[in-house]
Amino acid sequence: MRYLKSLNSVFVLFAIFSMVLISFTVHSGVSKCPDSDTYEKLADKLIEARFNYFEFSKPFISNVQISSRIGFVFIVAVLKLFFHGFWANALVAINLLFSLGSLWMVLLVLKRLSLNSAFYQTGLFALLLFSDEWRRWITYPISDVAFTFGCCLIIFSLYLSLFNSCSRVRNFTLVVFSCVFTLVMRPTAWPIIGVLFFSVGVWLFGKRRTTQLDLQRTILLALSGLYIASVVFAAYFITHHSKDIVMFDTFFEYIKAGVVVSQRPETYLQPSDNFLSILLVLLARIAAFFSPYAFGFSTLHNISNFIFYVPIYFCGTLSFFSLWMKPVRFEYFVFKLFLGQTTLFTALFHAVTLLDFDWRYRYPMQPFFLCLFGLFWSEFCSRDSATNNQQSMLFSEI
Repeated sequence: MRYLKSLNSVFVLFAIFSMVLISFTVHSGVSKCPDSDTYEKLADKLIEARFNYFEFSKPFISNVQISSRIGFVFIVAVLKLFFHGFWANALVAINLLFSLGSLWMVLLVLKRLSLNSAFYQTGLFALLLFSDEWRRWITYPISDVAFTFGCCLIIFSLYLSLFNSCSRVRNFTLVVFSCVFTLVMRPTAWPIIGVLFFSVGVWLFGKRRTTQLDLQRTILLALSGLYIASVVFAAYFITHHSKDIVMFDTFFEYIKAGVVVSQRPETYLQPSDNFLSILLVLLARIAAFFSPYAFGFSTLHNISNFIFYVPIYFCGTLSFFSLWMKPVRFEYFVFKLFLGQTTLFTALFHAVTLLDFDWRYRYPMQPFFLCLFGLFWSEFCSRDSATNNQQSMLFSEI
């Protein structure tokens, strides 16, 4: 009863935001893009193969782009069987449910991490209203919303595993399910799963140690070095061994051509195949991944992005780097480490592959941004001192 009572303010705000999303989705209808047609064609092939995955996958066995989306292709195929020409409408409805489910998981995590003030909760929802990406991609019959839901499942399952050891079988099952779910939605899952495994390894290494600031700083320095080394190695590999991985050859050629953001010539750099030029392109892509501004977006769109992303980035960065300043409970440290590192390594993944012209691939990172943003407010702006106490009681009532 006490737990349900504590959720009242979140539930009211969530209901209001749900109505906004539903109204926007109904008003906008179904939007199509080239990827929608691709999924439809693949779904038709899967239906023709009578859902025989061995037969269906033969032409695509070496195509990571398709094999890593097989789960979403299955969803489209099932919807086509049941809804025929209205499959896209049904998928948009499912996208809406996925989007609301994603938001609810993020809010539940933040609620239990002491974002208890109705003022801050309202502020978080008000900020979300300016997120063009959270609204817009619901209306497209593509995998991004489902993939974002999978990312939220990973956040939620890691959160349960770190802070609630009462049901380890349930937690482990949820972690495995969330990983498999994301892996069959988009290839972008690989860096997220990699950071997840790394974070779990850090937790297993340090959970029996007394949390000290020196340990946190050592891990942060090691990760910083790993990230810099990963960027430098990627530039070196593309310079000298780009032909060794055929499936990425097109992506690497774009990098050598100086393409920063696909189909946005104003972002292109000087074409070159030397190491320093390629490194510069990768760094420019990482910076562009987080950019709230895009030439060609309407003034209203850019203003909306600035209102949403500038506070998110500022507060999230402070929240992440506060780990350098003060010792915290190790589970809390690992959780924030996972959130921050996932956004950085996902940006690197897209720097090496493709940064799309509409920044659609940044959308799945919004739950990670929102969690770091919410943690900032719970740490720095809340006047009550319940944070540390509640961290030891997380999900004790579930």
